[in-house]
Amino acid sequence: MRAFAVRVSGREVYPKETADALEAALRPLVECGLVERLSRHDTNPASNLTNPAEYRS
Repeated sequence: MRAFAVRVSGREVYPKETADALEAALRPLVECGLVERLSRHDTNPASNLTNPAEYRS
């Protein structure tokens, strides 16, 4: 398996504190080489750049 998403209580989006705790729990899997890397996505629109007008639908 190359990629997967983690759901918490059936949700893909959850509070930052939950994501922090989940990352801390999974970090040892990266350190031992079982998982290649972890990445997180910020779903807050205020924290993300907008797409240029030519790429919006």
